[in-house]
Amino acid sequence: MTQARQVMLSFISSLIDEGVQLRSMAKEGKTSSFTSDWFVPIDDFHKWRTSCRLLMMQLGSFAEPWNNVLAADEVRNNRVRVDAMLGALKSLSENVSHGRLARFEDIVFAEAFSNLFEQAEYLLDKGYYLAAGVLFRATLEEKLRRMCDAFGCVPQKQRPTISDYNQALYTGQHVDKLVFKGVDEMSAIGNDAAHGKSTLTVADIERLKGNLADFLRRN
Repeated sequence: MTQARQVMLSFISSLIDEGVQLRSMAKEGKTSSFTSDWFVPIDDFHKWRTSCRLLMMQLGSFAEPWNNVLAADEVRNNRVRVDAMLGALKSLSENVSHGRLARFEDIVFAEAFSNLFEQAEYLLDKGYYLAAGVLFRATLEEKLRRMCDAFGCVPQKQRPTISDYNQALYTGQHVDKLVFKGVDEMSAIGNDAAHGKSTLTVADIERLKGNLADFLRRN
């Protein structure tokens, strides 16, 4: 299970717990001379509802199946509404747990690191090739980290390096020897950029850029 999914599940679980606690606080109140309903404390309800809306905002367009229940504009603080919201949260938790929103995680990653890659390209175009090399290396490292996370082979070190991630993927047979060597070469160029090695050239960074772009497309 990816770290992003774990964080999302933890958030949803806390909202479910909060909703269950809120439901237990419901008290019966008159709605007319002849009818009554069960209501939860209004302040606590709005606090919980705001957190649910924040969850929907984090999911973006992927929240659509649950938006009408968890992010409706006009709702009453009665027990029926709380039950509906709890049902939606449990449904959402099940879908996240089973990886049905994995596409959401992938798109977030793709957008974030597409921007980072573009920043590196911009720096390279402007002649700041060492800084560009550092950003290309950061993109490579995060991609490898996510791959290890997805395959369940994260190195058991406090601060794993690109070499550690690459070795874990190769040992687990998630990448072949050709990819392993390619990552090692990209890492070496990125490290040289980070240390400002005098023998490093623009051509080296251009090669890093091309190889990294190909690696990201294939993985």
